[in-house]
Amino acid sequence: MEKMLLFASGLSVAISFFVCVVSIYKKDTQKSAYFNLLAVATTFYLLGNFLEIASHSVEAAIVGVKVAYIGRPFIPALWFLCVREYCGKAINDIFSIAVIMFVPIVITILAYTWESNQLLFESFQYQSDKTISQLSYVQGPVYLLKQLYLYTFNALGFLTIFFSYLNGTKRFRQQAIFFFISMLIPVFTTASYVITIGTYYLDITAYGLSFTMVLFFWAMRHYGIENFSSIIKDSVIDSMHEGVIVFDKDGIYMESNKTIKEIFPEVKDVRIGTSISEMEYLPFDATILDSKDGHLKEFSRKSNDCIRTYSLSVAHVKQGSYLIGHSVIIYNITAFKSMLTELEVKAHTDNLTNIYNRGFFFEKSRYEIQQAKRANNPLSLIMFDLDHFKKINDNYGHPYGDYVLRTIALIGGQNLRKTDVFGRYGGEEFAVVLPNTNIEGAVLKAETVRKKIETYIFEFEGVHTKVTASFGVSELNKFMGEEALELMIKQADENLYKAKEQGRNRVVS
Repeated sequence: MEKMLLFASGLSVAISFFVCVVSIYKKDTQKSAYFNLLAVATTFYLLGNFLEIASHSVEAAIVGVKVAYIGRPFIPALWFLCVREYCGKAINDIFSIAVIMFVPIVITILAYTWESNQLLFESFQYQSDKTISQLSYVQGPVYLLKQLYLYTFNALGFLTIFFSYLNGTKRFRQQAIFFFISMLIPVFTTASYVITIGTYYLDITAYGLSFTMVLFFWAMRHYGIENFSSIIKDSVIDSMHEGVIVFDKDGIYMESNKTIKEIFPEVKDVRIGTSISEMEYLPFDATILDSKDGHLKEFSRKSNDCIRTYSLSVAHVKQGSYLIGHSVIIYNITAFKSMLTELEVKAHTDNLTNIYNRGFFFEKSRYEIQQAKRANNPLSLIMFDLDHFKKINDNYGHPYGDYVLRTIALIGGQNLRKTDVFGRYGGEEFAVVLPNTNIEGAVLKAETVRKKIETYIFEFEGVHTKVTASFGVSELNKFMGEEALELMIKQADENLYKAKEQGRNRVVS
């Protein structure tokens, strides 16, 4: 019997050590520090138990107890922290961790100094019969408090994983079941010892833990249970202003932060383990996971009656050279796009009249000429200049002149099409390019604007006046080359001066 127990104990140490090494050094996982520490603590506990069973004296057995107590008091606390992290409710603040670890540290100290304090153990006695040799002890006043601490954190851990299990998908539940069962076994074995129904009053908790480590190893091989990155919610990403949604390497939804749930409220109801192909409301599909790192696309989405613009990028998460998942990051670029649009408008707009400035007028007009040539469509140009504008500035001042220019721009804009290119050419001179318009149509349009200006009563700061303008019109022809715009402007400008020579306030083509 003793040899069998010794063999079982030694095997459990070997298995625990193997799981510990694999957990710490396996390269294709994002490991949990709590899981690693749990594996280390369990290994020390099982090693101490092995040394105790293998001993043949009280002194040697007590050495085994002390080795076991390097890890044993920490197992329930580490398991609780491990479960919290696994279920996306990690405890990361130093103060809370220190409070949780305070009792295990005290218990370990009491175990190493039991002779002087007798709080955890009052005495030890080595018992041996034909079947088994073991160390028995008299419990100290703190021992029951230690057991209460153990069961409290076990219960908290079970409740945490149970409620998370209820909200999980099949993939999550498969992992959670093994996590649940693997830690339920040592709880029952500990209880059997406490109520003295274990064989020969033997503490069989260690053997329960050895079975736990076997289950852990099996789950690691089949479900990647030690790969916490695919389950936990990192508190860091939850505080980010950017939206973050995490998938594993197979495109299975794992986690998202608060921002992503504000952008896509549907994500709130998505369970861990849902395939990306089922999340049809997202502006991307599984193909995004095969793309390169970095910016991919922009999209817009209505939120609170406002259209917001977002930029989307993907980052592939690796552990060494192994791909373990993907994070899709969504940035709210509404303010940036608005600012960019505003800057573009300012760059294209005349500050005084709020119509196109000379530079953008040329750029836009050249584009329209290219389109007209390509489609063999007519296109015309109007140039007009205010008559005797210098007298307006001299008689009424420059503020009045600025008011007149702004009003002329408004009159022109109200009588032109959205497709027409209307700009301030310089000073009191304006230009209009009219796509899909022959010279006859352009003359009619120029005449309409001329009459509107002529009949308008300009009033500013109590001063009333009348203003007229002279117009020159030209038309694109197929023989004009790359300098078509310049040639049309020259012809229209010549016609404008003819209008002035003929008495002003008229249209010449």
